[in-house]
This record gives sequence, structure tokens and C-alpha cells, in this order.
Amino acid sequence: MKKEKIKKTSLPKVLQITLPDMRFYQIEKRYLPSVTWVLESYPKGVGFYKWLATKGWDAAEAEKEAAGERGSKVHKAIQDILMGKTVKYNDHYYNENKLEMERLTLDEWDALIAFSQFWQDREPKLVVLEHTCYSKKYGYAGTIDAVVVIDNKLMILDFKTSSKIWPTHHMQTAAYLMAEAETGEYKAQQSIVVRLGTNHKSGYEEKYRDPVEISKDFAAFLAVKDVWAV
Repeated sequence: MKKEKIKKTSLPKVLQITLPDMRFYQIEKRYLPSVTWVLESYPKGVGFYKWLATKGWDAAEAEKEAAGERGSKVHKAIQDILMGKTVKYNDHYYNENKLEMERLTLDEWDALIAFSQFWQDREPKLVVLEHTCYSKKYGYAGTIDAVVVIDNKLMILDFKTSSKIWPTHHMQTAAYLMAEAETGEYKAQQSIVVRLGTNHKSGYEEKYRDPVEISKDFAAFLAVKDVWAV
């Protein structure tokens, strides 16, 4: 089980505070909820509740934790690769649920291979990695996986290892983009979500969002935040 954790971010004097069921960012004297925590209030749909009914609460929570940890380990390995490190088969990454170091699984290696293929195909120019952003106007914060340049356009990039690209993923990147436009230095023009380890020939799926789509995604995010705040 995850324990309470306070860590520094990419921005001076901004702390990320993670509790078992919530995440905040401390910015000056304000505590802003994370984008991902807010988006947990988005309606899951009938399919999710049918899945939950067949699994039972405890089993469903275990699967969700495992999926989240898979994504976390893949993200950490990607960070290492982008920082110039060679990731080897016997490298270990921390499992926050088990509170121990462990090797990458075959599924996680598939995701890393897909990442490498995406990077080779699109040839992004990395601008910044793991960048914290926040909006004082709307009251939220989060951490961007990467800011990149693709086809001469500055983009917010988010990697996923989920079963599909969900609407909340676009809401997430839209919230990051708008926060950065308000208080940050990276004024992106587009966003992109890349799902890794898929059945596609390339091993990945990518979806771009233009300014019109981002505006709609952000409006949806704000609506979910209103629900979250109730």
C-alpha cells in the first residue's frame, strides 16, 4: 500500500504531497489538488461498473493498483532513457505498492520497446522532462511527463500504459497545457497522448489534440473539477 510521501518538484518551493487517496501540491500557502486526483471524479460508465461487479471491490482495487504501478515503473524507465541511461534487463525499479525494488515485467518491456519505436518514428526534440505546472486561477496542479517539439510544434506529451486512450487523458493534457500557459514558460500549441504496449503494428497508439479540441477538453476538465469539489 502506498504511504504518505512529500517530495520536491521541478519548481522551487513547490512540493508534491501524496496521501493514500489524494494528492496535493503545496504552492506558497496554497494546497492545490492534482489533475489526476480531480479526474478520478469523472463518471466511469456502465462498462466499468459491470467490470467492478464481476471482480468484487478488493480484486478490482488490486488490479487498479497493479496497473498504476506498471505505468509508474514504465514512466521511471522512460525518464532514465531520456536522461541518457541504458536500461538493462536486470535493472530494478521501486514498486510503491509492495514497497520494494523489482525487475521490469515482460509487459513493461513491451511498453519500453514501443516507446523506443515512437521516439524513432517521430524524432521528438525533448525540451523538458517531468515538469510541474499549476493554475492559480482555476486551482489545480500536476506534473507533465514531457514537453517536446514535433514537426516544429511545441507539445505537451503524456505517456499511458492503459487499455485505451480515455477522454480523461485528453482532459489531463489540456489542464497541463492551460496551466503552463497561465504560469509557466512552455507555451505549447498542441498536446499528444501516446499509449504504449498496444496491439498496433508499431506497438503504440498516438492521439494529437489541436487548440479547438484542447479548449473543449479543458472545459470538460473544469466541469469534472466542479463535481470533485462538491
